[in-house]
Amino acid sequence: MSPSTSNNGKRPQEAADAAFVHLPHELLFEIISLLSSTTDLLSLALTCSSLYSHVVPYHTEYRILRIRTLHPTLFAHLARRTDLSRNIREVHISEKHNYTRGDRMPRSLVDLKVDGDPRLNGSGIPGTDGERIKALNVCKALRCMTRLESFTWEWNGVYTTEQTHGHYGSARKRVVVNPMSDSRFEDAILAEVARKPTVKEFGVSGPFGMHVNGPSADNKFEYPVWHVSNLTSLHLTGDTFLRTGNILPLCIMLSRSPNLECLTIPLEFKHLSILLLPNLKRVNLPLLSGSSTNVDESARVFVENHPGIEELSWYPIGTPRLGRGVLPKLRKLRGNMGLMRALAESDDQEEVQLTQPAIVPAIATPSSQPSTSGLLSAAGPRKKNKRLSVIPEAEEAEPEDAEDDADEDEDGEATPPAPSPPPLPEDDEPSSPSSPSVQYAPYSEASPSSPQLALPMITISAPPSTPTSLQLPSSSPSRLLRPLESLDIQCLSASALLSLGPKFMDRTALRELLILNLSSPDELRDVAQVFKEVRWVHIPGAYLPQEDQSPHPISLSVDEIVEILPMFEQLEVVRGNALWRAARNAVADGEMADEADENQVKNKVHEVLGVLARACPGLKEVDHCDWYERRSGYKRVVVQRTLVEMPKVVSESDSVRVHVEDGEQDVEEVEVVSYSVRKPVASPQRTFPPLYKGTGNEGQDRLAFIHILERLKTQKRTGWVNHKVPNPESISDHMYRMAILSMLTTDQSLDVSKCVMMALVHDLAEAQVGDITPYENFTKEEKHRLEQEAMNNFVHTMLRNSPAAQRIEALWREYEGGETPEAKFVKDLDRFEMASQALEYERNHGVSTLQPFFDSSVPRLQHPEVQAWGKDLMKEREILQQSQANTSTSGQL
Repeated sequence: MSPSTSNNGKRPQEAADAAFVHLPHELLFEIISLLSSTTDLLSLALTCSSLYSHVVPYHTEYRILRIRTLHPTLFAHLARRTDLSRNIREVHISEKHNYTRGDRMPRSLVDLKVDGDPRLNGSGIPGTDGERIKALNVCKALRCMTRLESFTWEWNGVYTTEQTHGHYGSARKRVVVNPMSDSRFEDAILAEVARKPTVKEFGVSGPFGMHVNGPSADNKFEYPVWHVSNLTSLHLTGDTFLRTGNILPLCIMLSRSPNLECLTIPLEFKHLSILLLPNLKRVNLPLLSGSSTNVDESARVFVENHPGIEELSWYPIGTPRLGRGVLPKLRKLRGNMGLMRALAESDDQEEVQLTQPAIVPAIATPSSQPSTSGLLSAAGPRKKNKRLSVIPEAEEAEPEDAEDDADEDEDGEATPPAPSPPPLPEDDEPSSPSSPSVQYAPYSEASPSSPQLALPMITISAPPSTPTSLQLPSSSPSRLLRPLESLDIQCLSASALLSLGPKFMDRTALRELLILNLSSPDELRDVAQVFKEVRWVHIPGAYLPQEDQSPHPISLSVDEIVEILPMFEQLEVVRGNALWRAARNAVADGEMADEADENQVKNKVHEVLGVLARACPGLKEVDHCDWYERRSGYKRVVVQRTLVEMPKVVSESDSVRVHVEDGEQDVEEVEVVSYSVRKPVASPQRTFPPLYKGTGNEGQDRLAFIHILERLKTQKRTGWVNHKVPNPESISDHMYRMAILSMLTTDQSLDVSKCVMMALVHDLAEAQVGDITPYENFTKEEKHRLEQEAMNNFVHTMLRNSPAAQRIEALWREYEGGETPEAKFVKDLDRFEMASQALEYERNHGVSTLQPFFDSSVPRLQHPEVQAWGKDLMKEREILQQSQANTSTSGQL
């Protein structure tokens, strides 16, 4: 027997694989649960059918949880199936209207009969009681996630309007909506996360902790966020973290995570200068509410004390004076011109000396470990000076194998060890006379209810900055050229980039560049020659000449774009609307660009894309002109390149023939370029009800069609729902007004009766497939196929191909074809009705985000009579906007 085979004839590796597959189910499940990457899980599932049944869907859907709002059915499922929820590694929660990232949640194993019960998940119970059940399920699920590594909760831009009555009349007031109706529920959810030692990434963004300002009555900091520790990534944005009473616990929380690599904290936090995080690499300092230039000093000291920062987002209010050699490892930069000038002039300043941070004292009284004790008690007024009792249901959800590493005091509350102060940097060398002078003064601002905290006020003297010139400077050995790969500067002009960029950044390292202002196309040519390694570029669609002092920008031409873009030799991605704007102007040929024919513009763009794809061999993406509002970004034109073997052709005089050698056809590889439009992020999957199956009873099948029409009365139009319009219209509301509008026409060449019937059936298929908008992840062909299947089901299965069914199908097909005068007229009515409804929502509800509905409807009207209606509608909208502006001005006065 060969030594490479075992007794049963199998190779050792095959025998080991077979033994692994036949392990007990519990042991195999535990081994697979150790895999974190979904890619590794799918690779394991594809090895054999036995492993596939173990991995899918018990593990593939239970690694990353990304949802909008606290989904009651989902968390009821996770609270019930603790064996599955313990494998979740990441939880990301955002507000309902946030479509920047697609939802990712378990679906296959969710039992809608059990988990979807409104009485069990809280969705069917109004008020605080229902909210309490939802929060309790979330806490149970989080408690069972023993391998949780990342938790983020975003709640930005969620408002409601309230009608207020004042001396000058009534007005609408925006009121911030908190993540939970009761702050105790918020505390309970965050407490479960704070107790987990496995969490390395934590973030809250929005109106969290609005009830927190300093310690409680017993001098303890009980807000759960203050007890998160040992993090590598922390994201905190909100007014809570700027309150005076919360300065001390926030500083202590930061000192408990000395290994932080990523930090997001408001720029208004004036005590950045006392932080020292040696491993920090990514920093984001957003400006929340506005401030004066005094916040720049603390941020400047913070940046100088962290030379390891690689990614920085900072929009200083002024122009800070950065010392020589600051940020030597910087790779990505987002900011404004003040920050760019500061970096360019940094080598003209004195050398940076690390400022010794102040020691943050430990809290005098030991703070309690956050828990859900009493945070989810029955609804009622919250007492400030008394702790709430533990809920029995919350204790029952605790997994048997869960361990509590924290000690407990006499009251049964876990108490963590006292936080240690941040380490001080060693500085044995005396300061040189040329180093900045540092002066400390006691910090006087403190909350009356919080202990006094002495923090330093730092002032650094430095020589005045050196003015810059617009000439391209030469690289000097004394200057630090940072390896910047990405540059995103607000209002960056090409001239400023050419004059300031080479002073502080390595020209050969830049890969991504965003330019917003131009004074001439020649500046783009100079940028392409100086920064030759740029792969991603955003260029403006127009430039403003400085020598003419003309207030009107001049659009880039197609010829200029075709000439300039290939000068970026490594170009892969082009952002901005420059190409579409140039194509529209070229088609208009001196006339109004807005009146250019859309089909001709697209043909011109395709022509230019073909030229660019061959002139730029690495080109992969170009921005589409349409704004994908649901995902807050532009669509992309994706370039695909494939090599195809084709017969080799040779040219002889003026004729072209196929080249043949030795009786065999000579072939060559030819690159074929194609394009497709891609949306920023895939839309959530739309679920369709099953198609109706005939029963053989004509009356019963006809009643099924009558009942399915009820969906048109109850289903809201998707566009209004996405824009959060209160109580939006249904599909049948839209079709009914279109039918009445058909009767108002004075065009005697139209068959009015056909137009009325066509308006009533043109969206009939949406009773089955719903109102699919152009911003969803469905192509026109796929949308038409789904609607065609629905109509076939209505006509042939439900109505049994009766004369009425044939009339409905003929009207629907005629409308979809869009070739007859009646079909074109009804299509115009579809656009006009949508615009008129948008105007009514603006007037009645004050919705200010409906401009895309006008842009996609009124300019495309073709029938002269409907065009006149559209002009009257836009005049009425202008009067409405003017009256609203006058009302707003008088209210301010």
